[in-house]
Amino acid sequence: MSKINDIRILIESENKRLAERFAILAQFQGLLFTALGVAWGKPTFIPIGYFIAILGILTSFSLGGLMFYAEEALYNLVKQYSEIPPEVREKEGPVIGNFSFADRGIIYWLGRLMNPSCAVPLFLIIVWVFIIFHLKHITPISNPDGETRTCVMCG
Repeated sequence: MSKINDIRILIESENKRLAERFAILAQFQGLLFTALGVAWGKPTFIPIGYFIAILGILTSFSLGGLMFYAEEALYNLVKQYSEIPPEVREKEGPVIGNFSFADRGIIYWLGRLMNPSCAVPLFLIIVWVFIIFHLKHITPISNPDGETRTCVMCG
């Protein structure tokens, strides 16, 4: 087996792991948002809301970090491919599509932040932080039946 085929196999493996982590993140975050919606308005909503939001932030950090390092591994694999002599690369063909080797300056890092594997976890963290700050403005109220509920517009 050639080094190019080894790199191809490793890139395929990293891409598969990246897709699996993204799917796990999406499914788990969807479950957390559903739990938040089910708990909304219940008497115990505020402590449950904090717990769900903190769990959402932690899973976003955890899976987002794993996806960030998977992207870094892909970068290093493609860099190894670029170090193979051009005549060998032409004979074997490319291992991945369009991939930039910027000097890792500001443009490189902005591009990394725009990549869904970084942007989606960051976006989710921002949403969960917003929810945590929003929970401070939810006040418990009692309805005529004596049941205590939470009110978003009452604070």
